[in-house]
This record gives sequence, structure tokens and C-alpha cells, in this order.
Amino acid sequence: MLSIRTMAAAGMGCSLLASAALAQTGSINTSALNLAVNQGNSAISSVRFNSVEFFRQGTFVSDFGGQAGTSFLRNSNSGGTGMPSVSNAAVAGGGITGLVQYASGGTTVQLGRSYDFVGTNVIRVTTTVTNVGSSSVANFRIVDTFDPDQGRDRGNGFSTLNDVFDFAGTRVVQATESGGYTVLMGAVSSADYRIASGSPFSIDSSSAMNSFFTSPFDGNGDFADSGLHVGFQFSGDLLPGQSRSFSYLQAYGTTASAAQAAFAAAIIPLPPAALAGVGTLCGLGALSAVRRRRA
Repeated sequence: MLSIRTMAAAGMGCSLLASAALAQTGSINTSALNLAVNQGNSAISSVRFNSVEFFRQGTFVSDFGGQAGTSFLRNSNSGGTGMPSVSNAAVAGGGITGLVQYASGGTTVQLGRSYDFVGTNVIRVTTTVTNVGSSSVANFRIVDTFDPDQGRDRGNGFSTLNDVFDFAGTRVVQATESGGYTVLMGAVSSADYRIASGSPFSIDSSSAMNSFFTSPFDGNGDFADSGLHVGFQFSGDLLPGQSRSFSYLQAYGTTASAAQAAFAAAIIPLPPAALAGVGTLCGLGALSAVRRRRA
């Protein structure tokens, strides 16, 4: 059985980087991977793998959003803040954490965002949704949406091979530029987990969010300048004071097979932190069934 290694301490390879080019960001790195997060809205500002920038190019999309009913609010890489910061993203314990607030249509929830490393080539992203209002919230949705352009730094343009498929006991989305550099994203499968590649280009509205959850698109190997998306719907009511969390992984590699190997090593078996973050209702001791794959 493959084991998981979480770099949760500075002495294990994570360190704070000073970056004049990325103002107002918190940054952590491994030997191969650098992650920068916008301190004001907790969105990803940059991911560099082997010094290759994956998102901060072309039409720069590395956003996250929330939806209750027909209201969609988004925080963007460029600093757009539909969900204002409650606590700025900051480096702590080898990871980055921040807290923003979704308030619309009588719904008030807070979204805690945390980023940390699993091994040297994988980022774990966790969103914890807490109902801080006085009324129940039904079927709250979250999404992370990206435009991978890692080929640009390598003289290979903006297009990637885009595909959605089953791997390591879950559903994943993968984008590979013509020279091989790849990002693969996925989480433990459940009825309320969605991923897509190709369409829409980015999720920036309630209608795009609805289409993504109703009919998630599979690029099926198309070579195009397309987006990729990871989302989750918290089924049922989130009562006042209750929290739920969702975690997924971003794996990077110089080839598709290298990214897949990094992802498989991270997800088999799941660490306690991820088990606590996949479709769980915090404080009630409810754990979703999780499929595991033997090495």
C-alpha cells in the first residue's frame, strides 16, 4: 500500500517565499512546485512546476465560487471579490489558509480555504463551508475553475489535450500540453462531486454553474485552449452553525503518466485530513464511504 506524506512543517520542505512579482500573495513551495495564493480573496494566484507557470498566462483563470439557489458569487485570481475576506490568506504550518464570506439572498456562509502539499508534486485544496446565518442552507455548491496554459512558457502555445476519465478509484480531469507537462485534478467520488473539461471555458455565472452540475462536459482528448473545473454540492440542509468540507488534489508532472503516478501516490490511501474533508458533516461524526485501491 502506498503511503501519503503531508508536508505540514517548514522542516519538511515547505518554505515561505518572498515574491515581488506576485504582490499580496502568500507562497509555499516544494523542490518542484510553487503555489501562490491571493491574500485578499484566497484564490490561487500562481502555480509553477519546474519553473513552468500553469495558470497565470493568456486568459488567466484560477477562480473559485459558491452558489445558493440562483445566486453565484466568485473570487478571481485578478482580485475580484464576490465573497469578501473574513481572514486574509496566510502561510501557517507549511500550508496556506484563508476565510471568505458568501452573503446573498438570505444565505450567509463562510468558506474556509486551505492549501497544502502532498509529497512534492501534489497540492491539496480543501474548502470548508460553515453556515453562519440564522436559516438552513439547502444544496450549497462550490467550484474551482481554471484555464491551464502550461505550454505557453515552453513555446507550445495555449492549447492542451483535455480529458475526463476514471483513475485510482475516482473521476479525474487532465490537461496536457503538446510537450507533455500535465495537471490532473480529482477527489474521492461521490454522487455530488463534479468535474469537467472543455466547456464552459470558465464558470463565472449561475447559468454556467447549473450547466456544469447538470451536464459536466468531457473534452475527450480534444486539443484546444479549454478550461477545467472541479465542483461539489453539499446535499441536504446545512443547519445554522454546521460545517461541511470538500478536498481534492491537483497533481503535476512533466508527462501525463508522471502526473497520474503522483496523484495515485497521494490518494492511496487517503490521509485522515482528507477523510475528514470529503462529504462530511463536521461535529456529527458522519463519514462518507470512501473507496480505496490496493497498490
